[in-house]
This record gives sequence, structure tokens and C-alpha cells, in this order.
Amino acid sequence: MTFSIQQLSDDSKFSQALRFEVLERLCPPELVSELLTRCHAWGERERSLNQLLLVYYVIALSLFRRLNLAEVLSHLVRGLRWLWSNPCLRLPTAAALVYRRRQLGTPVMRHLFQRVCQPMATEQTKGAFRFGLRLMAIDGTLDEVAETPANALYFGRLSSGKNQSPFPQVRCLYLAEVGTHAIVDAVFAPVGSPNSVLPLWCSPAQCRQACSS
Repeated sequence: MTFSIQQLSDDSKFSQALRFEVLERLCPPELVSELLTRCHAWGERERSLNQLLLVYYVIALSLFRRLNLAEVLSHLVRGLRWLWSNPCLRLPTAAALVYRRRQLGTPVMRHLFQRVCQPMATEQTKGAFRFGLRLMAIDGTLDEVAETPANALYFGRLSSGKNQSPFPQVRCLYLAEVGTHAIVDAVFAPVGSPNSVLPLWCSPAQCRQACSS
């Protein structure tokens, strides 16, 4: 019995061929499409990297933090080169990825976090409940954000004497479920203002305003 590798036609769109099976089980495409429509975040025309694919790409950025923007996408699609009949197919550049992320905006990702990141423990989960109450923990950390003038102005840098952190720093406060370590809420703050926080998602009124703009 002979076998052949299925090839994708040259006129197939890149966004139609790429699949994220693991992420799609956690964040179903139907849900992501619903939020893109609700927030008016679909592009005016379909590109090789459409907004649905871009949402999964943004999630993948947090999974492969040691890779740069272009390398993350290359890592995700490395198997497609064996299937595509056109060897000249090129992936979007880092500049194109930055531009598309700016077009996507933040409301979609905020709503997706709110819909998907929910407590996961059941009554059978060890250490998840006490006296009939779900156990939650608050944890904090510092993280780096992109080196941009806006981030440096708002978040600031961590200072130690005459030295400063090479990248702007964000102060993160997380609400996590004890039994599963699942993060279900978070707030961000400038590194120099621990008493000032920026909610990860908007209030209902802010969300409606953001999604209607």
C-alpha cells in the first residue's frame, strides 16, 4: 500500500489551513468568532492572517515567551511546509504581526479571558474546598512589558540606586484557585504605584463602550 502526503493548493488561504487543536478545545472558534463580532473586531477584508487566527497567536505568545514574534508563528506552522505545494509561501513579518495585533485591540482578549478563565475545581479536587467554601489565593509578581514610550511613561521602570530595569515593569496581582492554580482574575498596576491598579477587563459599562466604538 502506498501513501502520499496531502498537499494544500496554491490558492488556499494561510488562515484556512492553520489549526490550533489544543487551544481550540479551550477557546472554541465559535466563541472567539462571537466575541470578534460583538467587539466589531473583524477586518474589513480577509487577509492571510485573519483576526480569528490572530487571537490564537496572541495566546501562543504567552506559551513561547523565549521566542520573538515571528519565531512564535514559525514554531506553530512548521509542519505546513510539508503540506503546501507552493514552496515560496512566506509567513507574515514581525512588523505585520505588530500591525495586526494593534488592529485586534484589547476588548476581545478581555472578554475571552472573562469567559474562559473560570474556577475549575470540583468537590473531588484535593485541597480545593474548606468548610464548603472554595479556597482562593492572591499572588503578586512583576513582569516586563514591551519597550515603548507609552509603556515606559505609564508603567515605569524598577529602580535600584542608579540602575533601572532594561524594560518597563508592570505590577501584577492575580486571583488564583488553590486546588488547580487556575488564574481567574487579575489587575495590573505601574511598578512605582502599588496602590493604583488597572483592571484586566473593563467594567460592564466600559466594555459596552469599548465594543461599540
